[in-house]
Amino acid sequence: MQYCGQCGRQLPDSARFCNKCGAPLPDQKNNLQMPAIADSVTQNSTSLQSSHAEYISQQKTKKKIQLSILIAITVFIAAIAVYFNIANRTTKLITDRDQIKKALSLTQSDLPQQFKAEPAVCAGEYYTLVLHEDGHVTAHGENLYGQVNIPKGLSEVVKISAGAFHNLALKKDGTVVAWGYNNDHQCEVPAGISGIKDVAAGYYYSFAVKNDGTVINWRTLHDGMYKCQIPKDLTGVKKMVVSKSPVNNALVMAIKEDGTVTAWSYTYNGRCEMLVLPESFRDITDAVIEYRTIIAIKKDGKLVGWGGNSNGQLDFPEGLNDVKEVSMGEFHSIALKKDGTVLAWGNKGSTGMTPGFAPGYVQNTVVPQNANNVISIAAGRYHSVAMKSDGTCVAWGSNTEGQCNVK
Repeated sequence: MQYCGQCGRQLPDSARFCNKCGAPLPDQKNNLQMPAIADSVTQNSTSLQSSHAEYISQQKTKKKIQLSILIAITVFIAAIAVYFNIANRTTKLITDRDQIKKALSLTQSDLPQQFKAEPAVCAGEYYTLVLHEDGHVTAHGENLYGQVNIPKGLSEVVKISAGAFHNLALKKDGTVVAWGYNNDHQCEVPAGISGIKDVAAGYYYSFAVKNDGTVINWRTLHDGMYKCQIPKDLTGVKKMVVSKSPVNNALVMAIKEDGTVTAWSYTYNGRCEMLVLPESFRDITDAVIEYRTIIAIKKDGKLVGWGGNSNGQLDFPEGLNDVKEVSMGEFHSIALKKDGTVLAWGNKGSTGMTPGFAPGYVQNTVVPQNANNVISIAAGRYHSVAMKSDGTCVAWGSNTEGQCNVK
């Protein structure tokens, strides 16, 4: 069989012309090659088509692989970003948690300390002085000598002491401020004084105890009178106690760190006379002096006394113990127990007054019922005041100058 080269019609091997289009046919040799050529063309065409399809398939597979790799890289990068973001947040949370735990584990001493004073009250003859927890001071009552005019800017006070008509304030930094009656220069604090741990105001004098246990006082002499020398070699002092009375031979006492005391009196001629107190004046923690009467607190909370007792100032109530603070007026005494209760006694009327009453018939030995949970007490000449644990004050007795108008 042969095929027409013009139209492709299948013709017998013997034909020389195409019976369809009339085109001449090649010789037999060429006719024999035509099918092979045609088969080859067909096979090549099929192979080309197959190769092209395979190429297309490979390209698609390659693109899929590339897309998968790209997606995988993107996911990997995103995962890393998320990881570090979570890690940073976790680190921050851990840091915050550690900081919180550290803050919770801090002790009181590790934290920044806000200044706090130990609240207290003290009393002059006709006025009351109050030290508040934040270190500021207020005053109520007679102001004849400016004793209730608190110095401007006075703050961070840790202790106060009221004399008859002048006051001393010890500050946190160990310096001293004085104001009030100054006719005898008792308010003229020496320049540069510092390192003070205790102060005591009397009638004519101002005393201070230094951190090293030595004592200083200040007052300019007037015609050589009222000079109060400090005993030689007086050291190891913790606290000074001085009378607020202007009488001759008024008393001064130093309480030492070891509980022993040294007492002396000062006179109008400037002499310093040492006192010999009973053996019971040992293990002393605190004391009060009024005129020539001394009441002291022993380490076991019991009281011991010495001196004048004309109004029963030394007639301690039966069974009185566990005392933490004591104070005296002119005719009466008061004590604060460790349980926060207050007792008062005295005013027995040896001066012609009604027993238990001060001038003006004001009863000052009957403690008010609301004077409970007390943390500090003080007695003026004819009045008493108690500070409660909530910072409020209760006062009773004579109020002629408004000395009891303290809240």
